[in-house]
Amino acid sequence: MTIKSCAFLLAVLTVSAVIPAKAEESDYAKTRYPIVISPSGGAFTKIGPIYSFHRIPQDLQKHGATVFLPKLASINTPEVRGEQLLAHVDEVLAITGAE
Repeated sequence: MTIKSCAFLLAVLTVSAVIPAKAEESDYAKTRYPIVISPSGGAFTKIGPIYSFHRIPQDLQKHGATVFLPKLASINTPEVRGEQLLAHVDEVLAITGAE
């Protein structure tokens, strides 16, 4: 292998390492039932540009999942948060038709 061909190969490998591959759409996250992701007490789903789930819901949706993020009182008793979550799950079931 000549120096020119080595340099060319190195340039191609460098460019391919720098340019990210386009994320392919797929349905690997598609589920039979909707996914409800709920933050723990004192936590949040989103504050400004900050997500507590590090964009996991968006990735799941991109790949076929139906994802819901309930809006619960971040600081309250477990009983109150549980009732809020139950109401949200009932709403999700009504929206999606899942049983």
